Amino acid sequence: MIPLTLFVLSVWMFAGLDCLLPANGTRYVPSLENGDNNFTMGIVLTTGSNLPYDYYHMAPAIKLAMERALAYYNIQYDLFLSLYDGANGCDEVAGLQQTVRAVNNSVDVVIGPACTDDFVVAAKLTTSYKVPVMTGAANLIDSTAPWPFVTRTGYNTRTQWTFFGLVCERYNWTNIFIMYELDKVGYFKASAD
Repeated sequence: MIPLTLFVLSVWMFAGLDCLLPANGTRYVPSLENGDNNFTMGIVLTTGSNLPYDYYHMAPAIKLAMERALAYYNIQYDLFLSLYDGANGCDEVAGLQQTVRAVNNSVDVVIGPACTDDFVVAAKLTTSYKVPVMTGAANLIDSTAPWPFVTRTGYNTRTQWTFFGLVCERYNWTNIFIMYELDKVGYFKASAD
């Protein structure tokens, strides 16, 4: 729950930072330094699923973050919902289509998608269009370095493996058993060194 809370509450923290400005000034991004305090946030999440980051699970936290941003920082967010069916789980094509829809509607920031595979294709698109994208998930990606406009607030597999390695070292564990799922699309590698 902490990564989810950090994800939603950090939406307003990054809104005016220079690190989110596009390279070479090719796209206008509202900035608090310019007196802008109204941002359009594109929400690209699944609906109708039991995924923990489904829009209907996230909506109350998003609403709370928006209320706090307005109350404490006088920052107003307009929502542009670009949701896709999650009844069958994650869907790269639908996630990409909804991200395209959000970008084409001139959102200032994209929140989501949460599924790792969906997020990878969305991150490539938003990097091309220089639109900031944030997620609290996409935990199978070791590094977001290839996408300079990405902010991920959740843990990733690298963080988890590092923690596991430190615990094994601390307690001198030498016999361990690891069960894992193979990567179906080949995007990710094992994080253990």
